[in-house]
Amino acid sequence: MANNILNPKAQTATETSTRIDPHQYEIGAVMEANAKEVASKADWLSATINTIAKAKQDYEGGPFQVMFKVMEKMSAEQIDALPDPDAETGNNPGLYKIRIVGAKGKPEVKERKYYHVLSDALPGNIAKQQRIDMLELSMKDPVQFNVSSVPQDIKDMDKDRRSAEISKLSGELSTSRTNVLAAFELLFHIRAVNALPGATANVMYALDAQGKELDGEDGRETVVENTRTPITVTTTIEGRKGKDTTQLSISSFKKLRPAVALEKGGTYQALIDSAPTVKRGTKGEGTDQTGGAKPELINTNETFIARMVDVHDYIDVIMSDTKQTAVSAILGLLNGKSGGDDLLITITEVRDGLNTILAKTYKAGDRYQTLTVKRAEALADKVA
Repeated sequence: MANNILNPKAQTATETSTRIDPHQYEIGAVMEANAKEVASKADWLSATINTIAKAKQDYEGGPFQVMFKVMEKMSAEQIDALPDPDAETGNNPGLYKIRIVGAKGKPEVKERKYYHVLSDALPGNIAKQQRIDMLELSMKDPVQFNVSSVPQDIKDMDKDRRSAEISKLSGELSTSRTNVLAAFELLFHIRAVNALPGATANVMYALDAQGKELDGEDGRETVVENTRTPITVTTTIEGRKGKDTTQLSISSFKKLRPAVALEKGGTYQALIDSAPTVKRGTKGEGTDQTGGAKPELINTNETFIARMVDVHDYIDVIMSDTKQTAVSAILGLLNGKSGGDDLLITITEVRDGLNTILAKTYKAGDRYQTLTVKRAEALADKVA
């Protein structure tokens, strides 16, 4: 069943129900309710999320565990009814807008990700958020706020311990969001590749003591091989399978664009060529130093940190510019009809990667606030 869910070519054709196409905000309300309903019936996912959060597993391991659990507990028909995480249009979008009442009592329009809402609405995560709410309420002024609902065990904790628990639980909720969204992105991407006539994508499963794949079949557990390249893409042409095959990391695999490949025949080579190309600077005069206009491969953390400092300083400069000239030019590229796709992919994937790192950084938010205050105070002392 697991392989059939991932590979539409192996499934028997069935009719799937379609949603009515109402106004976009009505669609948003429908998707919001649907995500919460699916989550309410998926408490079996909470244990997997907790395991990932407590083990602090890397970005590639978590999504596989979530994906395997989904394939184990949900039928192909149930998965077919879920939205594509990247779909923004139609009547079953993964990205949608919803009207809410804001903090000041005024209506606001918010953008939502279906799988973030689903993650937040898992029973286990609802309990964590409720605990965070109580912890935060307990630290407010009892003269101005009614703190009578705060449990006694929280009242007995010192403030540092409360702050630590808030940070831990917030990190777990962030890890849940990251892994639930990444799992469904991966699942839908594998299915999209397997819908192509000329290529298939398969997960490389670990082997048990008898050399059998741990693929969830015949009572075996489902475990992905511990490798940086756990996905294999292969041609469907029998005589070429030994040559036309490649192993990819999750990030490289997700850069493949099945829709683009389908426009060029849906072959194995069309899929491999569908990934956006980034022209790299070659080593030599003018490119072997930091900075410069040509992209360079980063092979060490030292170089990465140096580049991040450059990016930080530049963003600080352009965001501080009252005319916003550089920012407007960047937005023009991103919002243009052509030329900004690679930049959008780059910025989005950098953001996602950094968010994942920060989610696993001890008290990142609290430490950042403390450090910025200290830096401002030091600067004020210098001026004085």
